[in-house]
Amino acid sequence: MEKLIEETEKVRKSCGEIIWMIHFAPEFTKLDKQLKLIDAEKLIKAADKFKIKYFFCGHTHKSDIYPLKTKPGIKV
Repeated sequence: MEKLIEETEKVRKSCGEIIWMIHFAPEFTKLDKQLKLIDAEKLIKAADKFKIKYFFCGHTHKSDIYPLKTKPGIKV
């Protein structure tokens, strides 16, 4: 996650919008509750700081588009 934040800081001023691509979706509710993104809260906090509006994610093999419960302005 540190590398993601570092790279975002580098390009933030020269880009309009930034979309983060991560392997496991944060706050994904359609899987067993034990399966979750480690440090999701840190990721969401950083996304909010950088005004990230979208995450593109894989891993779950279940198609869905949803707002984060803790930050509804961010779509996954």
